Amino acid sequence: GGIVLQSVLTAAGFAATLASWLASHASVARMLLVMGRNGVLPKRLFGYISPRTHTPAFTVVLVGIVSLAAIAFTLDQIVDYINYGALIAFTFVNISVIAWFAVRQGRRRTPRDIINYIVMPAIGMALTGLLWVNLDDHALVVGLIWTGLGLVYLIFLTRGFRRPVVSFDENQPVTGFNKIVEPGPRSQI
Repeated sequence: GGIVLQSVLTAAGFAATLASWLASHASVARMLLVMGRNGVLPKRLFGYISPRTHTPAFTVVLVGIVSLAAIAFTLDQIVDYINYGALIAFTFVNISVIAWFAVRQGRRRTPRDIINYIVMPAIGMALTGLLWVNLDDHALVVGLIWTGLGLVYLIFLTRGFRRPVVSFDENQPVTGFNKIVEPGPRSQI
């Protein structure tokens, strides 16, 4: 394909990366908004909705600043940190399935329940464990420090696990703008 195909593929790769970054940026900013609104993070900052744009302005800017900090890292380092986050998520999803279905709900009655709620998540954890073993040491150390800080914050937030964490209400509007604006001569949509 020569230089033309190389240019097209480079442009397509750049567009896909930009779209992925934008979606990630927006979703993280909105997640921080919900955490602020529900009191998991300081509500005054993280729960703030701009009255003019009806968007979580503080969290959008904060996520942008943190994203710019990624310039200091190599692509390999960023991939390693992302892999740590993904592996911790996959591990805890499997633990949660066992804890919720097998322990809390007691679904251990039939062989199918045992396979679905104990064996399959255990296999998932074992396979994830193989990936943990091959994770970069630096990413593992930094990730464990970050996880430890999160655990300390959770202990503080729940007063030593004596108080429940506020649940997230999915029925609340994410932007805080919950009424329909009728188009008029001066309204902007």
